[in-house]
Amino acid sequence: MGRGAAVSEDPLPGHSGRTSTMYETIEPQVMTQRYERAHVWGIDCVERLTWRGWEPGGSYVRTVTLKNVGKKALKVKYRLPTTKYFEMEFPETMKIQPGLSATVDVTFRPIRFEQYDDFIEFKVAGCGSFQVKVSAVLPFISLKMPPTVDFGYGAVNELMTKDFSFVNDGDVAVAYKWAVDSPFVFSPLQGELQPGQSAHVHAEFTPVDATVNVVNAVCVLSDLSGHSLPEQSYACAVTAVGKYPYVRFSEPEVDFGEVIVGRSVEQTVKLMNQSLVGTSYEVARSADDHDHVFRCTGKGGYLKQKSHEEFKVAFTPSMPGTFSSESFKVYTPGGNVASVKLTGTAVGPRMSLSQTTFQFGSVISGKSARRVLDIENHSDLPVHWQIDSECLGTFQLSKDRGILEPKFQGIPGKAQVVVTFAPIEPANYHKRIIVAFRDHRPLAFDVVGTGYDDKRRPAPMRVSHVEEYRALCAAGLVTPGQPPSRSERSLFPNEIDAIKASAMTAQETFMAMFEPDPLVAVSLDKSQIDFGPTNRFKTPQSRTVTVTNDCKQKLTVFWDGQEPSEPNDTSLDAEAKRAAAAERNPFFVFPEQCDLRPGQSAEFRITFRPTKDKQHYARQLECFAYVKAMRSFRQVTETNFTPPWTSTVWAFGHTHGHSGAQLGFQPKCSFSARGSRLYFPPTVKGDFAFQTIALRNDGDTTVGFEFPAKSGPPGLEIDEETGHSSPFSCHPSKGSVPPKSFTLVTFRFDAADTEPHREQMHCVLNGLPERAVTLDVRARGHTPRVVVGESNSFVFTPTCVGASATRDIEMRNASRINVLYEWAIPERLANVLGVSPHAGLIRGDQTIKLTWTFRPNKSRKFGFTIPLALRVPNSEVSDPGATGRREAFAGASTVEERVDVNIHAEGTSGSVAVRPENIDFGQSVVEQPVERTLELLNRSGGIVRYRLETVFDEGCTEFDADVKFDESVGQIPAKSSKQVRITYVGRCRGDVGFRIVCRVVDPSRPSRRTTDDDDEEDAPPSAHAIATADYPTLCVTDAACPGVAKPVLWKRLSINSLNAELAKPPTATEARLQASGGYDGSLASARSLQGLTSVALGLGVGLEGGEPTAVYLEICNTGALAAEWRLMTRDESEVDVENWVEIGEPDDEVTAHQRFVVENGIVEITPRLGTLQPGERQPLRVLYKHSHAGQHWLTALLHVKDGRDVRLELGGRTIGSKLRCLDISPANPSMASHTFAPVRIGDVEPPKQAIELRNPTGETVEWSVNLDPVRALRDANWGFDILSCHNPTGVIPPHGTALLNWTFQPCEERTYECAVPLEICKRFPWETPETCVLTLRGAGTLPTDRGGKAVDETLAGDCDRSCWIGYRTVPSLPPAQEVALSSGSCVFGAVPTLSVVRRIVTLRSTTDDREYEFEWDLGAFGPETGGLEPGSSIAIEPMKGTVERGDEVFVKITYRAGPKPQVFDGEIRCRLTPPARTKEEIEEEERYLEQKANEPEYIAIDGPPEPSMPTKKELAGESEVWGKIASQDATLRKSVVHNHTTSSAAKFPHLEKLHDAAHERTLPKARPPPEPITLHLTLEGRSVPQVAFREERGADAFDRFFVPDWRPDVNLDFVPAHLDAEDMETIFQDMLHEMLSDPAVRRGMEDLADEVVPMYLAQRGGGAPRDFLPVVPEGDDVGGDFAGYDDGVRVVDPEPEGAEGGAE
Repeated sequence: MGRGAAVSEDPLPGHSGRTSTMYETIEPQVMTQRYERAHVWGIDCVERLTWRGWEPGGSYVRTVTLKNVGKKALKVKYRLPTTKYFEMEFPETMKIQPGLSATVDVTFRPIRFEQYDDFIEFKVAGCGSFQVKVSAVLPFISLKMPPTVDFGYGAVNELMTKDFSFVNDGDVAVAYKWAVDSPFVFSPLQGELQPGQSAHVHAEFTPVDATVNVVNAVCVLSDLSGHSLPEQSYACAVTAVGKYPYVRFSEPEVDFGEVIVGRSVEQTVKLMNQSLVGTSYEVARSADDHDHVFRCTGKGGYLKQKSHEEFKVAFTPSMPGTFSSESFKVYTPGGNVASVKLTGTAVGPRMSLSQTTFQFGSVISGKSARRVLDIENHSDLPVHWQIDSECLGTFQLSKDRGILEPKFQGIPGKAQVVVTFAPIEPANYHKRIIVAFRDHRPLAFDVVGTGYDDKRRPAPMRVSHVEEYRALCAAGLVTPGQPPSRSERSLFPNEIDAIKASAMTAQETFMAMFEPDPLVAVSLDKSQIDFGPTNRFKTPQSRTVTVTNDCKQKLTVFWDGQEPSEPNDTSLDAEAKRAAAAERNPFFVFPEQCDLRPGQSAEFRITFRPTKDKQHYARQLECFAYVKAMRSFRQVTETNFTPPWTSTVWAFGHTHGHSGAQLGFQPKCSFSARGSRLYFPPTVKGDFAFQTIALRNDGDTTVGFEFPAKSGPPGLEIDEETGHSSPFSCHPSKGSVPPKSFTLVTFRFDAADTEPHREQMHCVLNGLPERAVTLDVRARGHTPRVVVGESNSFVFTPTCVGASATRDIEMRNASRINVLYEWAIPERLANVLGVSPHAGLIRGDQTIKLTWTFRPNKSRKFGFTIPLALRVPNSEVSDPGATGRREAFAGASTVEERVDVNIHAEGTSGSVAVRPENIDFGQSVVEQPVERTLELLNRSGGIVRYRLETVFDEGCTEFDADVKFDESVGQIPAKSSKQVRITYVGRCRGDVGFRIVCRVVDPSRPSRRTTDDDDEEDAPPSAHAIATADYPTLCVTDAACPGVAKPVLWKRLSINSLNAELAKPPTATEARLQASGGYDGSLASARSLQGLTSVALGLGVGLEGGEPTAVYLEICNTGALAAEWRLMTRDESEVDVENWVEIGEPDDEVTAHQRFVVENGIVEITPRLGTLQPGERQPLRVLYKHSHAGQHWLTALLHVKDGRDVRLELGGRTIGSKLRCLDISPANPSMASHTFAPVRIGDVEPPKQAIELRNPTGETVEWSVNLDPVRALRDANWGFDILSCHNPTGVIPPHGTALLNWTFQPCEERTYECAVPLEICKRFPWETPETCVLTLRGAGTLPTDRGGKAVDETLAGDCDRSCWIGYRTVPSLPPAQEVALSSGSCVFGAVPTLSVVRRIVTLRSTTDDREYEFEWDLGAFGPETGGLEPGSSIAIEPMKGTVERGDEVFVKITYRAGPKPQVFDGEIRCRLTPPARTKEEIEEEERYLEQKANEPEYIAIDGPPEPSMPTKKELAGESEVWGKIASQDATLRKSVVHNHTTSSAAKFPHLEKLHDAAHERTLPKARPPPEPITLHLTLEGRSVPQVAFREERGADAFDRFFVPDWRPDVNLDFVPAHLDAEDMETIFQDMLHEMLSDPAVRRGMEDLADEVVPMYLAQRGGGAPRDFLPVVPEGDDVGGDFAGYDDGVRVVDPEPEGAEGGAE
């Protein structure tokens, strides 16, 4: 027996699938049967045995273990499974002791590959029984996967990932394939899984916006085991929510304040993510052009939700005096940008000199005097300093450079320099010495002294002499060299102070190092001389310097710096002194002294004599000049004292060998700039910028340096002609750096444009280009650029006159330079517009707020253009040592720039504003109040008293409406509002416009200066109001009555008169009645109705006992107010009367008749009341029952609340079956009226006009017209026939119509009226005929160009429907019958004679039950009745047919106008009848019913049983089991009622008859067959002579009508019954001629495009046969009809057989 099949045993719940051998004491969450059984009975056993992986024919054994978990012995016995496929041993009772167990084997032997299910029942003695299910399942495909994969929240444009796994918990190996919609991506998408194997899926999602994404991911599994299992699909929901991240900095702006150059300051900012999603970010600078002074530690990363990250931001300034502003922005993929703005100001160290002037007094030549200079550092950082002078000159220095220590405990660091004055030549001496500092502006001090000897003694010179003389020269009062006495005026104290050394500006001290002193009277052609390499054993080299006298005085020039010696002294001491002097100063000048006349130049030869090898030599040679007259004090006075001048030349040389020689050491020099990058501060275009850095020498040997004149690669030659090719220069450009020391180098940038400049400046060391150090120099020029608001414009909110409005506007300096600004507000606007601050300094890239104030002085719109003056500050304003201006240095004025700022504002009237500015009271009922609220707003700072007034618009007066205020005069507190209630009462119908004006009484306004703009008085604030007073208005918009055409019904009911009355305003009587409630307590009482306007509504004539006449009216609210209406009969009480109240007898005959009509229900009106909103419609039915013969009248009141009250006289007539009469009037059958169409006087051929006569009875009516009144009218008009009757007698068939034709030909411009009796002829002598009077009216007119008057609408004629109020041809009421016409009338209008006009109407079926056969009856318009003029006709196509259920039929009505004019108005009828069934249909129905009755009735039908669960093998017929089942008899497994069960009625027919009879009694009665339907259509039109038509309407209107050129002979007496070929040809010619004469047909043929002949017609074997083509003569025979003929077709004859080159 095989044991390879898998079996599953269900464990105890809560045991995680493990098998328990002891009593389980842990109670599970869910109480299962197994757990309950173990607790109660004390026996534990699995609940199910399952076999998997088995095959048919095998044997599989499994064991059921029964465990006694109780405390007493149990007796257990089982019952075998019912099926034979699960086998067990013979059941015997098993006794199981406590704690022990017993086993039972179950053998499973399948024979087919299908699922098996059964159970084993175990009985426990004394307890009960339980079941263990056994089942063998088929291999199946199953997948265990999470039902939902939730990504959660994710940031937009951020990749989200999610990993999940799924397990194949089926029995077979499967291949899986995932299908998921975007935007989700799975990987891998496919693979294979063995049973129990799991796989992992990596899911990705990138949201593109903030949306919720939910898709279904489907995993399709296919079988790989060969069992041919169908594919299975498993779905899981994949959800994700995209959200936009929101990150921001904790501080939007970080200000570092003032930071000294050389120090770095750090601060911490937080980047906070306040959104629900994490996001990645990147940190970047907002601009590429920056100062490289700010640094941010953050570069990028990922920020979790609701978290923050700290960044370090540092400010390391490098350019003193510069305001730096820079923004760092954080960008997220979701589009969120966070910005932090960093600002800081770089300041240099604070340096000072102990004194700026040194007065040495008079010193004997060869002797010396000393003074001490203290250089102080007041900052916290050490500072490099260097004096731009020679240590061994006339003014000797103890040291020329050093590093100042920072201050300590408030005590500044000091460096002492001993200045020694040692004159050699007797003369006056003055020199201005510059002290340079790193990161600070240079400072200057003046040294003054006098040298004398026994031979020559100059006049003693003081510092004041120098300062006053330089001030005279700077002020332009004298030129250098002229004596002070030449000055035209004396100096001002400030002029003297400005020229002192202590007052020198930054640009002046910087420029003093680059350019010679402009106040010196001599000039040198060279500022430095380089002797290059030399040898102390070589012949001394010489260079020439030319000195020029630029003044108009004779000057003495001498060179100092050479120590005196006695040339004749040959002692050892003298030689030692000369050798020491030569070592200190190897440069010699010859001649040492000379005199120069004005403008004269002299050459001095400078010789270089070095005394040591491998040395660098640099010496500042001093050239002194003074006016020769100043050499002796005897020639000098205070008025002509002229101070001397000093010029210098730097001389360089070295003894390191020839140029390019390699030195024995490597220079260790570097720049102090960070990263060897030098950044210049933002510089104004046209200005200079300076930066001072140190060139350090860290070696033990002096190093020579040189900056080539051109910036470029080392070794580039200098172009002497063009000079500098770079905007950058430096001082000194060459020199030497002592060992372990430094040299300060000042760089200058000339901003000639606004382009960025960057150069690599090379410093050549020791003359070797390959040993140069490079400095990266960057700078850029800027122009002032300021933006105010948005693009230099902003808007103020509307402001009340007398009040003020403020607004904060940002002003941003779009450039990187400091800008001084000043607003130039015109004086005339000083009281209207103000700004604070008015002027100031805005730093580069800085944004400041301006507070603007607007105080309107007038109620109007303002447009200001305010100029903003911009200029660049000088060095005192910006910062010392930062920038300098060329113009300021030259003493020129500052150049200003201007920006125009546009400001828009609006001043509103007064200190009080009204809201809203427009008030709409809407639609109101006349004489009824309407309230609105007006808000008065006091925008000023004081209490305002006001007065409200009403000013009506033009065309409106105070008689049209009343306007009242609940508080027309009052006061409003400051800065508050007040509500005023306005009451409007309209006194008449119409629109009223008015203005509510609020006038300020004694306004408390701030005083202002009167200007030209204040000449006109401001209009007070006001609000415009509009209101419309009206009455509720009703209008009848449609009417319908079966069997009556709509125009006829409109005239019968007098709807035009009713609508005209309803459109009028209520009369005074009606208003009084509505206000009082009517006389006798009712509006419908006889006394109340007596004074109202009446309108007669005719209900027509009907036969006694016939169908009631139902008239349907549609009332519409055409006004703008809700209309509440009510219909009340005469004397109807408005209050319901109790049953016990007795109503008195009628007082008169009229009241009695009214009560009779009401009590018998002869006239019923429903509904009787209602409320219609504007535009709403409501149907109304008036039912007239023909139950009593006679005339019936009912007076009713149509009451519209707050509107019209109209008395309605509803009248109708009911006649007997034998009575004859005519129906031609609205309500009174004895009197009727008809109005002819107006006719022009002088018309030779006036139109024939028709009056329709209707016969409402079932008898033929013969009538005749009594023409005596017509003859009387003719006699009254001088024998002229005003009226002519063409058919005074006639016969009308039952329920038919006839046209009574008249000709109305007036002879005067007036209205004619004639009452004509219309008599019915007697059929029998004893019969009393009925006579009715027809009143004829007509108006004669003249053309307007001949002084004719316009015709009144009441005389326009009954055929003119345009004056009918509310009338439309298209019905709006729902059809009352199953078939309806699309229109109630067919209007042809005015047409020219002999024209053909067509109209279309539709027959529409509204039922789905049946179809109708229709047939048209022309009635009075028939050809044999003579209702139309000869030659005129009415044709309908189709005349008969069928209207299918729910379908519609288009009917064409053609009117052919005759040669004579005519006005016609009558009706035609369409009779619709349901089609009768044919004999064949009846026989077919009987045959079907008989067959249906003979068929047996089956209750249930069952077929042979089908085997359950057939396998694929069995379905193929390869299994004996399936074949045996399929061949079994059909009687197996029959139902209780097998095969079929028949009804008992087949065996007992009499029971069936009784059942049918009882069933028929329960069924509703069958509907009677439908009655025929008659539809009425009115035809109306007028034919006008063609000449008159052209005159009245123009030729264009005439051309729109089809007037055939040929007309068939209308006088044909007969048409032959048999037509031959000639007759047919004639008929077809006439038809074609008529059709082609239609202009529409001709235009259509002209619009046809020329048809292109198809190509296949010209090909062989294609197209039409040859015989079908026209035969065109060839050659000379072409002519006649074929002249010029070319059909585009070419027929190619085939080549003879066998011919070469034939057609393919």
